[in-house]
Amino acid sequence: MNLLFINSQVFSQKDLEGCVWTEYFYAEGQISSSGCLINGSPEGIWESFYKDNSIKSNGLRKSSKLQGIWIFYNEDGSIEKEISYRDDFKDGKEIIYGKLGDILSETNWILDKKEGIKTIYYASDIKKYEIRFEKDKKNGNTVEYAIDGRKIAFNKYKNGLIISIEKFNRFDSNGKKSGIWKAFFDNEKIEEEGPFNNGLRHGTFRFYKKKGGLKKIVRFQNGIEVIDDESLTSTEVIRIYHNNGKVSEETSYRNGLKNGVSREMDEDGNIIGGALFSDGEKIANGIFDKTGRQQNDWEYFYQDGSTKAKGMYEND
Repeated sequence: MNLLFINSQVFSQKDLEGCVWTEYFYAEGQISSSGCLINGSPEGIWESFYKDNSIKSNGLRKSSKLQGIWIFYNEDGSIEKEISYRDDFKDGKEIIYGKLGDILSETNWILDKKEGIKTIYYASDIKKYEIRFEKDKKNGNTVEYAIDGRKIAFNKYKNGLIISIEKFNRFDSNGKKSGIWKAFFDNEKIEEEGPFNNGLRHGTFRFYKKKGGLKKIVRFQNGIEVIDDESLTSTEVIRIYHNNGKVSEETSYRNGLKNGVSREMDEDGNIIGGALFSDGEKIANGIFDKTGRQQNDWEYFYQDGSTKAKGMYEND
């Protein structure tokens, strides 16, 4: 911050009616903070400092409470973050910056609770995550982006708890499209979705209208459209792979919709998660082992996503 601007703030603060200009100090004698006290309460612009006398933070206080935009600095003088306050509560936007001044995250607050979309960026100001909050809890789809800007996952939350993970738009270890890919209209609605194998369309693709609704279903085999209506009712298993070539996710589809068992695997091939779907709707979370038996904790859902039942299974 410009030294002339800081000094002008200091002089204007000292002119406040009833101002008792006050400075606090570190044990070693360096000034730690300064501002006006009126009737014993902080008022007006207050500033805090690092031990080398560089600015650490500054912002407005009214009746001792934080108000408006406060700016916090790194020791090298770069801005660390800006936070909007109302009566000591975060209220408005919080912006976190990188060392080079690029924005790392933006969060919306209402009276100290996260509300709306929090955006996290790669260091180059490119979106990495869009996280939706309601009353300080994650709700709805969290969207994950690759550094080239493509969407690569939807993580669905309800009241702060994750209820589904959907990965898509991924490449295999050879840099070719693999697994489910989705394209989007500029209004964020899905334009098309379907599986790729070895960089080619392979399986059932669903194409949608811009305003919503299914436009057509087309089946491909090794990149070539198949004219065979009967095949559109068949069931297929779509696999997504880790960079080491092992399967990371396998899901059964019918008519282009998730239908049946879905499994998630770690890079060693161990099953670490799973779900059960019916015509695209998740009806349960839990693990089916490789022999098809239910294992460990299971949770079943109603159509609105609320919990229907929970249970523990062993070799069932």
